[in-house]
Amino acid sequence: MALTKVKSAGVTSGSFLSSVAMANITDFSTGTFSPTFYIGSTNNTDSSSGYYTKIGKLVHVSFQINLQNSRSGTGGCEIRGLPFAFKNETGVFPNYPIYGNDYIYLDRASMGGAHNDTKLYLYRQPNGINTQLGGWSEGDIHASNSQKRVYGSFVYESV
Repeated sequence: MALTKVKSAGVTSGSFLSSVAMANITDFSTGTFSPTFYIGSTNNTDSSSGYYTKIGKLVHVSFQINLQNSRSGTGGCEIRGLPFAFKNETGVFPNYPIYGNDYIYLDRASMGGAHNDTKLYLYRQPNGINTQLGGWSEGDIHASNSQKRVYGSFVYESV
């Protein structure tokens, strides 16, 4: 698979670049996953789809989660079920943008990876100098409208 991509880039199989590329791409995989959206301990996922490409320890994911018509649960929001665990690195907090449709309040929204785990915590960025990162909660999601969606696409380092 990797050799095909190397050849399509104009690198021939006998060249130095081809040897280097093949030597460094020994851990390559692609696949699908089914992320879930939790409010507190309650799964609010109606359906979902996710795709990933993993090269070495770098993982690119993209996903869409369709939420249930009526939200349930209280507390913080999480996305669970990423294909690989985030690297545990002291002092580093991976932070990624998150997107959604009109039924989800996304002003200054972001998500952060949980070290050595396959979930994301959803946050609201500070809105001033002396404010702190706040957690997303059930109040950020419309109570009853259908077609609530959350999207994400980012690269992270796995364990």
